[in-house]
Amino acid sequence: MFFFAILTRGIRTVSVGILFPNWLIKSIDFIQPRTS
Repeated sequence: MFFFAILTRGIRTVSVGILFPNWLIKSIDFIQPRTS
């Protein structure tokens, strides 16, 4: 059970680390659209 808690916490940290910067970049692009 303890190992499962560590495993789920690790997966959650990785998923947040992947999804949050992507969402942050998209929100910045939405607020300030790139003029190419």
